[in-house]
Amino acid sequence: MKLIPGLNNLDLFGISPDANAPLSELEKWLRTMEYPWLAIRNLNHFVEGIIESKKKKYSEHKEDFVPRSLGIFSHEDCVLEPNITSEGFIMCGHHTKIESGCRITGNVVIGDHCIIESDCRITGNVVIGNNSHLHHGVTITGCSKAGPSSVYIGNNVNIYQHSVVKASIMMDGANIYSGSYVPVSIIGPNARVGSQNSFDDAKIDENQLIVIQYKLESIQTELKRLGVMIGSNTKMKSGVTADPGTIVAPNQIIPRNETIQGLIGMEK
Repeated sequence: MKLIPGLNNLDLFGISPDANAPLSELEKWLRTMEYPWLAIRNLNHFVEGIIESKKKKYSEHKEDFVPRSLGIFSHEDCVLEPNITSEGFIMCGHHTKIESGCRITGNVVIGDHCIIESDCRITGNVVIGNNSHLHHGVTITGCSKAGPSSVYIGNNVNIYQHSVVKASIMMDGANIYSGSYVPVSIIGPNARVGSQNSFDDAKIDENQLIVIQYKLESIQTELKRLGVMIGSNTKMKSGVTADPGTIVAPNQIIPRNETIQGLIGMEK
């Protein structure tokens, strides 16, 4: 099958087609699918698989972890402040810090050297990579209906104060600035979403499926919810809004307070 230029995962996220190239677990998974909306459709399966592997690791190496009264399984070098509320299977890597007032519910795996600042909310099936930072008051959650119940956050990701990330993929090095709403989206590697950006993920009729228009072709995503897919190294300034199913090519700069839709920065 010939891939549509620009729309496929390799082009959009800068993933090498070389079978011998060093790739992250996420990049290897994305390379098995042609287009990003397929990753959204299969996100639950991918995240659940990682969580199950971590549960197995815990069951085989319990001595490496400290079972806290909070119900969070972590290493001795982690810092868990008072007044954290937790429920479910929650595992932290080395040198990770979770500050007071956080609420973590579901099956959540947090990597090494992460910081989860005060009053963050994490719910659903969530994987957070190494060296990532959730700033004060961030919400990470799955969809309440008609969408994935999972979130994948890669390595070296920053999500700033009071932003909401719902049922999405944040690739390595992505930055989400304060007060932004990012639902059912894929933010490419080293991409930047400015402050107070808001993406729609459903049509006015919430039962309507989202369609990608490419030239004269209508590509069915089979999804009722789909936000924005942003290519690698693209920078969005503050106050940007986007229609469901918007795709932005790599290396773009989206000006402040723009409303975007369709295919941005690629052949239409």
